[in-house]
Amino acid sequence: MSALEDLTGINKIPTHFDSIDINENGQLALAASNLTGSFWNGVLTVFNDPSFAPNIPHVDYGCLNEAGCTHVEWIDNERVALSTDAGTVEVWKLKDTPSVENILTLSEHDDVCSSLSVSKQSQQIVSSSWDCCIKLWDLQVDLSINNVILHNDIVLDVKWNPTSPDVFASVSRDGNVVVYDNRREKPASVCKYTEKTHPTCLNWINETKLCIGYDNGDVSILDLQNTDVNVSFQMHKKTINDICYIPNLNQIVTASDDMNVKRFDINHGDKESVCLTKHTDYVRSIAVHDDDLYSAGWDGKILNSKPVVNGEHKMES
Repeated sequence: MSALEDLTGINKIPTHFDSIDINENGQLALAASNLTGSFWNGVLTVFNDPSFAPNIPHVDYGCLNEAGCTHVEWIDNERVALSTDAGTVEVWKLKDTPSVENILTLSEHDDVCSSLSVSKQSQQIVSSSWDCCIKLWDLQVDLSINNVILHNDIVLDVKWNPTSPDVFASVSRDGNVVVYDNRREKPASVCKYTEKTHPTCLNWINETKLCIGYDNGDVSILDLQNTDVNVSFQMHKKTINDICYIPNLNQIVTASDDMNVKRFDINHGDKESVCLTKHTDYVRSIAVHDDDLYSAGWDGKILNSKPVVNGEHKMES
């Protein structure tokens, strides 16, 4: 038995990689799940050097989870927030390698917790669920402080506004993108894209613009100051699972069920998306750190590619 298995119980990492995130120190957190076989559980691992992920001899921290892991996000350089298909929001803290400690488990969702987002300004977490609810959690009191019903179907993704602790946006299978601003008398504003498809993921470009991925592979850019103008274009042939914005390059990067990671350069207004790297199964998550882009999927791989600059890019595995 290896030292890692002896201390954490981990003898292998499940191949269904659902979420990755990288903190300011460059540490990569990986949430993976067993979705087949006799055991339906999850694993959280942390790699001090992302280039070594997901090789199990190089795991620096790790733990088993009784439920499948759906989303992971760093709170700070010591703590990660984890959502699970048991409906929980969990906080784990790095201890002496390779140990992590579960310091908080929040269990108020009635179905799969699909996503979460951490506000660095307010130390609050917002979580979305298949129970159609969005919950706000305050880490200073370790309690839920609000339960918001904004959708009438599964809520797939939710993100805090990067500059305001009072604003978040969410997307659902009901076809709606909802922006919630707690400062307003009527805090929820609804934007609908089309009846033929539904949004699956979103991210903020800045405090007033959103980039949104859809189940038909389209991407749209939504300007909240002028919602009548909704720029859309096709990036993929299948569902987009994750979307991010790279500010210094003004690029949108997407991960899809078509097994591709692609980018779109907003500066050039180029409607032709460029493939950065290709997995052999669904690509579920992407993360950016410095000049490196990492993607993770159900093929059990984490691939590293350089964001496109001047039409050129480098792919690595």
